Amino acid sequence: MSVESMYVFQGRKFEEYVHFETFKQSLQDNIKFKPESDEKTDSFSKLYTEAIEHEPKGKVDKLLFNHIFYGQLKHVYVQKIGNEKGILLPTFETNIKTLLELFKSKSINADILRNMNPKGFLFLDSLDIKKSNVFFIAGLEPTISDNIVTRVRLLVGKTYSYTTKEGENLVRYLLAGIDINFQEGLYMINVNNGTDAQKEDEDDNKISSPPSFYNYIQEKIIPFFNLNTVIVADKDKTGMFTFCKEMLDTMFAESREKIVKEFHSSIIDFGEKATRKLNEMGHETNKRQTRDLTATIETLLLGIYIKNNLSDSNELRKKAKKLGLLGYPTKIHYKNTSSNKSSTGSSSAQKPIHESETLYSLYTDFGNSNRLEEWSMAWFTNSKPNDELDVIRTTITSTQKYFKIVFAPTRHLDEGIIYHVIRNLNKRRVY
Repeated sequence: MSVESMYVFQGRKFEEYVHFETFKQSLQDNIKFKPESDEKTDSFSKLYTEAIEHEPKGKVDKLLFNHIFYGQLKHVYVQKIGNEKGILLPTFETNIKTLLELFKSKSINADILRNMNPKGFLFLDSLDIKKSNVFFIAGLEPTISDNIVTRVRLLVGKTYSYTTKEGENLVRYLLAGIDINFQEGLYMINVNNGTDAQKEDEDDNKISSPPSFYNYIQEKIIPFFNLNTVIVADKDKTGMFTFCKEMLDTMFAESREKIVKEFHSSIIDFGEKATRKLNEMGHETNKRQTRDLTATIETLLLGIYIKNNLSDSNELRKKAKKLGLLGYPTKIHYKNTSSNKSSTGSSSAQKPIHESETLYSLYTDFGNSNRLEEWSMAWFTNSKPNDELDVIRTTITSTQKYFKIVFAPTRHLDEGIIYHVIRNLNKRRVY
């Protein structure tokens, strides 16, 4: 594209959501353009301007949209929707026109307001709002097939005041991405952490955190799409429990077989003797209590064996990869059969949960639990059968109101890894 000499990049408030080298690589991978701009000496605006001077602006804008949409918006709320094929285009256009009117503000450039339309728009290089507490839509991208909208993505935001350490007052963007994907049967709301955002007196919605922004979107934006949403919290928690336990059982199957082979007969004998003694001391012990006793002893022995013999976290991670697992649990919060809350594990993505000092309780209380409300899992970024052990850590939370995945803030993400995680978790949310 030929860019006029008067072109000025105005999307500087989006730059905190951009990873220079990752976007530069994206240009090379997707549109075969190799920029000369260097992160050490050049600004992102120079990289972007260089790109649109050599390639169609629409292609560059779409890459930037994807880059921001999935890169740093790491609080991901996932909602399952019914089996609709999509939204009829006339209905979609009518609803979106109404929605866009709600987001038009005098603080937004008039040219941008004129170009906000249901067919789609991207304003990441031109939107520069200087006033705080302004809500806006920076991008709209519908996907249309046979007069039906099968997917729609919106990048929405709110401006907020921020004071630097030097005392300078700035305006920043708190962003959220909305991805409604009928083919996948879900919609997700991706929100950035926004740790510097404060509740402002003039903001009736009091948006300053991922949960508050999520609630705002659920109330103010999602109704325009007439979605048939479904959430069954108990089944989500049960599904997560089953998924987590299956991974642990797979990793420890060989160790459990050794324990059973060596100790099963001895444990049964001890259980029978202990039961007889208990019966002599008082009321008779029932079969379930005897069964629980022997199972607990076996579990404690397994825990001791694992703790003493499988202490190399790198070897354990290699084992998980060799077994074809998607990753491994690193921390869990659960309720046991008495509804008592407990937790165990490490916050490190490099340490599988079986290294924890509370391994004993993990294999007793967690084994008797029936649901998992919150847990952390490290996902292999390369699912191919090789020695690549790179992982991304997530924390997964199931409540009555939402199902949320928080990605660790250690790297810039992309659409592929986020959908990889969501698809595999949604397979366990069976309802």
